[in-house]
Amino acid sequence: MKENFWNNYSEESILPTNDLMFKTIFWNKEYPNILIDFINSILKREDPIKSVELVNTEMDNKFIGEHGIRLDLVATTSTGEILNVEMQKKNNDDMYKRSLFYWAKIYSSQLKQIQYYKDLHPVIAINILDFNLFKDTRCSRNFILKDEKTNEEYSSRMLDIYFVELNKRKYMDQNDELWAWTEFLKAPNSCHLDSIQNEVESIANAKYIFNKTSANSLEREKIRLLEKTQMDNLSAIHYAKEEGLAEGLEKGEHKKAIETAKNLLAIGLSIDQISKATGLSIDEIKLLI
Repeated sequence: MKENFWNNYSEESILPTNDLMFKTIFWNKEYPNILIDFINSILKREDPIKSVELVNTEMDNKFIGEHGIRLDLVATTSTGEILNVEMQKKNNDDMYKRSLFYWAKIYSSQLKQIQYYKDLHPVIAINILDFNLFKDTRCSRNFILKDEKTNEEYSSRMLDIYFVELNKRKYMDQNDELWAWTEFLKAPNSCHLDSIQNEVESIANAKYIFNKTSANSLEREKIRLLEKTQMDNLSAIHYAKEEGLAEGLEKGEHKKAIETAKNLLAIGLSIDQISKATGLSIDEIKLLI
């Protein structure tokens, strides 16, 4: 029987982990310290990032095709590093390969702007996971290229991939600033954040944006509709696999996706958000405008 994920949905379940809410909070030009402090809490460098420049979150059309490549957040640092921050709520694919594939596409896309390989900048991929991927209790981990015998790092950390598993925050030291961010993402009105937000301005700003957006009826409806579309698509895919109806479903679901896209356009969602929610290509959605 087809599972109805939407029956269990309520306004109270809207969290900062929602795609649209996540971007609203962390991709905010008025409060750039939110993204900077969040990233620094993950990287934990001796020389922290001091500024970032937001760039287009859509990749070239040649990267948006059968694999549906759409990046959540992309930015560059003052030293030229490229940051990709992705929020993942469901483990619907091979997360290891997916992250490496995204990293590779961003890294190679630089070749359009540079002439020499020496001018390539490091790419840092940060994956925020609302599910458990690894077997141990560590909340955060970092993968780099290095010599397996000497541990010598390869080429100034050109490849840097981080994973943060939100559900493992209970194992973290609560004095770690990353713990505060993971707590905010999963429980934005947690009493544990009351004292922290008085000391950390960026977390207070993030909570302010979350509450303001949640109270806005139009923004809340966008979030609910986007969430419903994603849940309905996931439900349909599961049903098709169970019943062996993939071929017939594909045609019917494509027609349904077109109608859904029209509704999402009408309430003001971006083409990239609609593409991610419906699975339609950017070009298909542009034809509906």
